[in-house]
Amino acid sequence: MNYAEKADADVVSANGTFVSEGEQMPKDLSTLNKVIYDGAPVKIPTRLTKPDDSIQTKMERYIRGAYGFGHCWSKLYRREFLDDNGIRFRVNAEDRCFTFECALHARTYLRLPIFINVYRQITESLSRQPSTMKHLEDGVKGMSKFAADFDESMRLIKFFEENPAYKFQIINLQLMAVDNHEHMRYYPSGERLDNEVIATVDRAAQEAYGDNGAFIAWLFNQYHVLRRRVEELTPRGR
Repeated sequence: MNYAEKADADVVSANGTFVSEGEQMPKDLSTLNKVIYDGAPVKIPTRLTKPDDSIQTKMERYIRGAYGFGHCWSKLYRREFLDDNGIRFRVNAEDRCFTFECALHARTYLRLPIFINVYRQITESLSRQPSTMKHLEDGVKGMSKFAADFDESMRLIKFFEENPAYKFQIINLQLMAVDNHEHMRYYPSGERLDNEVIATVDRAAQEAYGDNGAFIAWLFNQYHVLRRRVEELTPRGR
């Protein structure tokens, strides 16, 4: 809070650590706070965004992952900043679009390269439920809505109208991040395609995209098959 007030920051981000359900909360995070950035010790705080930074500068940093992706719980936000820019959780992209808009609009964005947050993972969380065909079906249907939330957040900003490649990169980055967690598990390495998986994707795509469903289903399956193949051919550690 002191850093935020001194810098008049709109957003302050810090590192966090995960604790499994039933695991003891750490009493001391100092052992985790040996953070190295670009080979040198980090100065506290790191000012990611200054008031005179351009949107292009912010987006270059965002694409490199400097702001972090999606975790709203590891950040502190100035209420007036959120109200002035109309930043709220969107129905489908939720915290990912929320944190993107914060990075996009913040005049001053601080990064504290220390661990001060602890996230307890709960078994009953929706994001930690076992793989089911219903889960896959909802994912196929929801991908376009997820992308639409990001599209809407950038639609009225002239920079993205003049630089559509940045818009593509951001939406692609976010879809791939969600896909890593949600869908790759249905395409296990070294195994034949599962008939139930293919049928579920086909059905969900037809319902969500109508006449374009067959093509969307093909793209969805082809993407995952090729991506898994690339993983199999890529040496570990690279």
